[in-house]
Amino acid sequence: ALFLDWETSSTMTWHRSAGLLKAAGVEPGPWPDPDHPGSGRTGMVWYRFMSGPLWDSTEFLKAEVARLGIKLLVIDSAGPAANGMPESAEFTLKLFNALRDISDPNDPLSTIILAHVTHESRKSGKSSPFGSVFWSNLPRNTYSLEASRGQGQNHSDYALHHRKSNTGSLRPPLGFR
Repeated sequence: ALFLDWETSSTMTWHRSAGLLKAAGVEPGPWPDPDHPGSGRTGMVWYRFMSGPLWDSTEFLKAEVARLGIKLLVIDSAGPAANGMPESAEFTLKLFNALRDISDPNDPLSTIILAHVTHESRKSGKSSPFGSVFWSNLPRNTYSLEASRGQGQNHSDYALHHRKSNTGSLRPPLGFR
């Protein structure tokens, strides 16, 4: 997996992903160095600090995906990757076209795009990504992750809901603590 990060730092992202890996029984280790593929975490998760729209890095990312054998991209997050304009149909379509350009048609790349939701959609129980309708219409599958934390609790509870599927039935919700 290649984690493309527009929102935070490698240190913060490592701490977040380390918690997830530890919960799955995997010892995280350090980030591998993309310039030295034999270093670090055996190449399980690569990290790249990003700035500017995704489409400005298409050629570089296509080469990195091929060189490192990447099968999954994680984009954090949709707004900055779409040049700070997720409400623009034009920029949303440019982002999805860039993802197609990065992917090899003979060995398709899976992508997870983290996107923010509006307070109104969250309150209505019909969470959808902020911005253009294409954020919901173009992906094959969409999920929403909802968190709750009670007063005085030192943990959060999460619910993962499968909201859309173009290739089969929706999966039942999953809960995590």
